[in-house]
Amino acid sequence: MQTYAPAGFAETAPETGRLILQAPDRVRFDYDGPEGKVFTFDGKAGRQFVAADRQLVVRTLRPEERARLPLVFLESPESLLARYAARAAARDAGLTELTLTPRAGGDPKSVTLLAAASGEVKRLLLVDAAGNRTTFTFTQKMPGPKKPDSDFALVPPEGTKILSE
Repeated sequence: MQTYAPAGFAETAPETGRLILQAPDRVRFDYDGPEGKVFTFDGKAGRQFVAADRQLVVRTLRPEERARLPLVFLESPESLLARYAARAAARDAGLTELTLTPRAGGDPKSVTLLAAASGEVKRLLLVDAAGNRTTFTFTQKMPGPKKPDSDFALVPPEGTKILSE
């Protein structure tokens, strides 16, 4: 489940679907719902396709935009600790909350992970420099085989309007 809340606003309606994360930097989110929404990131460009609108938006992501994707837990602990100061706190039910704050400032402003003792991430909260909050809640984690690069490049059906930003 994903929720996005702009700074100063309450949580918005959650969006659910299936999220695929693949090291080092691949993301695919197939949203539930009748509109047929899919978001992919292939390491360079983000693509958002909405079948109901017959439209694909393609955007090469800047580093600060890429930092908002749920890729942080694909990085090595050494890489994370070089970029972020870390603070851990025990929470209910044996969970640990780990808050990462960039050592050099910038975006995201903070990254908070809620993890089980096994290391499984249950929730990821990203707060950007403007105070916007994106929360990912993970359920039904399933390992799977490596996906082909084409799963993250997203080629729309013929007749789709393609917008490049």
